[in-house]
Amino acid sequence: MALIKHFPHYLNARNDRKIKKGRLQLGIEFVGIYWMTLEVLAEQKDFKYPLADLDILADDFGTSIQKVQLVITQYGLFEIDPNE
Repeated sequence: MALIKHFPHYLNARNDRKIKKGRLQLGIEFVGIYWMTLEVLAEQKDFKYPLADLDILADDFGTSIQKVQLVITQYGLFEIDPNE
């Protein structure tokens, strides 16, 4: 299995309108949850993570399930597959 060591991203990602909206609601914690979620997805073979396991992410991130779910589902930053 190949390990992704880095992935490119825009240096001004913090200025994305969706991220700014999230920061209004959760503050800087939104940014941490967002980037940590991207790191987790990059580690997955198919870049997918089951929504049923958000409790595992929340525990790993040191935050609540509700906040992780909010970041992932409410801002259009992640593609959700309704069939999985």
